[in-house]
Amino acid sequence: MRKILQLFLLLLGSWQIAAASEVHAVLVFPFENRSTRADLNWVSESFAETIASRLSGPDFYVLNRTERDVACTQLGIPSDTPLTVASEFKVAQTLGADWVVFGRFNVEGAGLTATARLLDLRKLKLSPPIAATGELAELVDLQTRLVWLLEAAHDPHFTVGTEEDFSRKFPQVRLDAFENYMRGVLATDDPARIHFLEESDRLNPSDHRAAFALGRFYFDQKDYANSAKWLKKLNPGDAHYLESLFFFGVDEYFLGHYPSSKTAFEKIGREIPLNEIANNAGVLATRAGQDEQALEEFERAHAGDPTDADYCFNRGVALWNLHRHNAAATSLEEAIKLRDDDSDAHTLLAVVLEKQGDAAGEKIQMEWLHQHQMGLEAHPSRDVLPQPRLKKNFDERAFLLLSLAVHNALEERLAAMPADQHAAVHKSHGKTLVGEGRLAEAERELAEATSLAPSDSEAHLSLAEILEAEDKPQEAAAEFQTALKLKDSFAGHLGLARAYLALNHRDQARLEGEAALKLDPDSREAQEVVGRIISGMK
Repeated sequence: MRKILQLFLLLLGSWQIAAASEVHAVLVFPFENRSTRADLNWVSESFAETIASRLSGPDFYVLNRTERDVACTQLGIPSDTPLTVASEFKVAQTLGADWVVFGRFNVEGAGLTATARLLDLRKLKLSPPIAATGELAELVDLQTRLVWLLEAAHDPHFTVGTEEDFSRKFPQVRLDAFENYMRGVLATDDPARIHFLEESDRLNPSDHRAAFALGRFYFDQKDYANSAKWLKKLNPGDAHYLESLFFFGVDEYFLGHYPSSKTAFEKIGREIPLNEIANNAGVLATRAGQDEQALEEFERAHAGDPTDADYCFNRGVALWNLHRHNAAATSLEEAIKLRDDDSDAHTLLAVVLEKQGDAAGEKIQMEWLHQHQMGLEAHPSRDVLPQPRLKKNFDERAFLLLSLAVHNALEERLAAMPADQHAAVHKSHGKTLVGEGRLAEAERELAEATSLAPSDSEAHLSLAEILEAEDKPQEAAAEFQTALKLKDSFAGHLGLARAYLALNHRDQARLEGEAALKLDPDSREAQEVVGRIISGMK
């Protein structure tokens, strides 16, 4: 953890940023089910899932369910039973959380009522309850409303805006798919887990949370083919995309698909300087016979964490391959000091010492191997010597904190710019994402641009076009209207005509279509839109 924080400070210092935004470590607990319906227990965990996903961002590091369960285990608290406030406090302290969100919900008929509270552990201050009511069918909307209210009340950096503006930052969730996802996550037997997660993916294939969960499940089972099948569904707009690339890269390596494994690790490396990525790049370079490059990658991984025995061992392998025997022996001895029971390190060190003519040193290693029943046959050839080790897992908390650090460092740098220049960066990035078909990400970028520069008609127009492409005509119409108030344009009137037509507001659509034709009478696109409107009115 300290290394990640040091890297965060290094990033900030290298860009000469005076101060970073305060980052809160947040822990969200499942909400207490106060209804009499045991079949709604999945809703308890769904509050934690949705609130955590809505809070994730540059100001928050949200502790995940796995971390919460580990802390419960350490404290001897059953993780699958409702926790008292005192138990929640202990878990939060164990994980070093700054904020804790907890609450309760009740269902009567089709109605749903929920209350949330925030505990600030640094100030030891408990907030008054924040309530939201609605229909059970509006579960995710209600959970999102709670987050909006919590942030408005407790985060001084939060730009309140409207609930609709806040909700628009997140992809729409299909409730039946979400229910199956939550039931899959909570399932205690493998067949049920697979059934619910596959059903969730079938019901809403654009929501890749179930695909990621299935990919991780099969990965843990060492079923690399099925793991890769599910993980490759994720795209750059997904919250777990970079994590999925890591596991996909490992899958492909063990399946013998080395080029795609290399590509996956390279994509992560361009975003985050992760030690495990450098290590795995070195393993692939070794397999390709690129020993100098492999050594560079292993040196980079070792510099990032000199206490990792695998990095020391892999560096020793690369140095042996390069016939740098003295350095190889030093690195392998370092690996053995960190992990004395490493038979591969003892094996290779024995061979290196033999090559150096160090009979006494070789004898020590051979005796250790024989004592541990891992003796070598006379003089093994290089072909049977240990190979460098791929990292199959990574420190998830370090990964997420480093992602957050990189993102925050960039945002702090942008924050020093005038608002219109800051907005222009988001606007440009949004347009790039549109060209790549990554509409959900593009929407978030353009929404950020419009919040930074609310008088930028082009940003509102671009956001409207994205919303239209996402089949959100009501929201698109509102953005087209805002763009037109700021600046009259052909694209604005024609876009608004299309949005009104999608909403079946044909009179308004006709007026906007005719306004577009006045600005460009020769436009075939405008003529076609007006023609569709008039034909539908007959």
